[in-house]
Amino acid sequence: MFPELVVYDGDGQPLTVKYHVLSSILLNELKKAGARAAVQEERLRSLEARLALIEASAAERRPAPVPGRGSTARMGRPQQEGQNPRLAGEGHDLVAPAARAVHAQSR
Repeated sequence: MFPELVVYDGDGQPLTVKYHVLSSILLNELKKAGARAAVQEERLRSLEARLALIEASAAERRPAPVPGRGSTARMGRPQQEGQNPRLAGEGHDLVAPAARAVHAQSR
């Protein structure tokens, strides 16, 4: 990993390792790893705070549970036949009965 730590003999064969240099290299790498860990910890704290805000916001928007109804209770009014569920509750639910009436008259 660190060829600069190896001492070679006259034939180019590895002879020994410069152990006195190894400790300073390892210490430097340890400092770098510590700095990376600190950055990651700060990022984790930031992401956890953002998640808490998102969860709190979602909890505020969640409707209160209706007593007597299980977790399968539907939100809003039941859908009528022919009613577009995306438009329900926005004043558009009057369109479906009128359209059915016109369709029935055209038969």
